[in-house]
Amino acid sequence: MSKTLITKTILRTIVYQLLLLFTGLSIGFIVHANYWGNRAPLIKQSLKNIFYPIEYDERVEKFLINIGRSRIFYSLPPGSHDLKFIEDGMNSDEQYVANYEYTLNNEKITVERYTTKINWKPWEYDYPSPNENSVKTWEDWENY
Repeated sequence: MSKTLITKTILRTIVYQLLLLFTGLSIGFIVHANYWGNRAPLIKQSLKNIFYPIEYDERVEKFLINIGRSRIFYSLPPGSHDLKFIEDGMNSDEQYVANYEYTLNNEKITVERYTTKINWKPWEYDYPSPNENSVKTWEDWENY
């Protein structure tokens, strides 16, 4: 056998195997498009969150404060007006705390403390890195 014939046979085998693999993947994608279509945005966002994590900075803090204020605004009783924030801010990365007042039926009502949790972090950030102190045994959970 000549070297060209051997080379042709090897290349033909590789090309046909790749063509068969591509055809199988295409048919699998076409038949189960709903499966892949639902998961593609989730996988894309997960990879983005893992490799390009969100930093907690001033922009994120302002955004979270606005979310907390909107929650207060939408939870006011009907007929209330003159909403005034006395003090508000983020207690930690996810906890919004506010003191505010508003007028209802010409009476000033002051809410001493409003606290809510704002889940802004992606689910990949919720898993702490394990260390020796964080591993609990069954006895630790019984005494918890």
